[in-house]
Amino acid sequence: MLSSFYWCKFVNLDGGGVSSYNSGKYKVRITAPDTTPTKEGAYTIRVTSSNIRLNLDGTHTDGNISFTGDNDWYEFDVLTRGTYTIKASMVAVSQLKNAHMYLYGDGSAGQNIPTSLVTESQDSASVGEPSIMKAELDPGKYWLRVRAEEMDDTGAYELNITSRLPPIPLTNGPWIAVAGNQLTFDGTASYAQNPGATIVSYEWDLDGDGIFNEVNDDGIMTSPGIVTKTFTSPNAGVAVLKVTDSIGDSAESDAEIITIGLAFVTNYQNCWVNRLTRIISRYGIIVTVKNIGSDEIENLVLTLTEVPSNRFIYAPAKTSDLGNLAPGDEATTACNPTTKEADIQTTLNRRLPPGGSWSWEAEFDLGGSHYVIPNLPPLAP
Repeated sequence: MLSSFYWCKFVNLDGGGVSSYNSGKYKVRITAPDTTPTKEGAYTIRVTSSNIRLNLDGTHTDGNISFTGDNDWYEFDVLTRGTYTIKASMVAVSQLKNAHMYLYGDGSAGQNIPTSLVTESQDSASVGEPSIMKAELDPGKYWLRVRAEEMDDTGAYELNITSRLPPIPLTNGPWIAVAGNQLTFDGTASYAQNPGATIVSYEWDLDGDGIFNEVNDDGIMTSPGIVTKTFTSPNAGVAVLKVTDSIGDSAESDAEIITIGLAFVTNYQNCWVNRLTRIISRYGIIVTVKNIGSDEIENLVLTLTEVPSNRFIYAPAKTSDLGNLAPGDEATTACNPTTKEADIQTTLNRRLPPGGSWSWEAEFDLGGSHYVIPNLPPLAP
């Protein structure tokens, strides 16, 4: 008898679907995989009514390899990405020496069949040793196949799945400040998902180089999870928090924006409105900008980069040259209500619900250096 496994395709001869297990006559087509060394020989077909569903809470499921060449199939759903441990333990009174496991995912674009091998267990070192398999799984449907490690072996086993979920890193970002002012980066809201686990390590990367907890570059720790840093010059960067729980699982936060500027928007005022249709209007806007830093900036150019969801940026009019601004000085974008001209113009659609916010980019010279600061907030901090 061959010791290889074959894929079988079932076809309902009465025209019904197979996935719904309708009653009717079926034919079976057996195909030897390309990796099978021998293409001819005898085989056994076993038909079962359904796969057994597994619980992911650690409770065990009883299984049994009841005859030579038998395979048990199970299925389960993963709802949260994490590290999952699948363990097949031998039962003391069983004849089964060791089990071998294969984990499959749905690799056929939602066809709900186990076509993609994710991983398989390693052969056991000694008789009676549990078969253990670990895998990092994304949400989705999975199938597990269990067979005897030795093809002529039979007997009972116990199967269970436990999950280790990564911790959740949470920060107080994004961060906005004036150059020279201290920023606080707080990750203490982070938490562990595994039962009984706690966060034991907080690491920050504040300069975007992928290296955490560098002296000076990544701030000064004031307490576990909290660091402070002063940016002495304008800056546009990102911060990432990495947390580790007491089990040893780690996770990193999404990169969140750090915006260090000098000139910020302080006020918006409609200058004129031109009704284009019953629901569409174009607005000319006066925007007030103030240098709230302690250094003079030169050649300031302000560009509108984002607007609320019920507005659209009018591309020919999104930039304003504002010149030089001493500390404390203000400037306004140009707008003429008579000629319906304006440096900054947006189009409003009254049928769209408002949402989102305004965002700006400031480009200027300071102390012989040129700066481009994106992601400026709608108003000064």
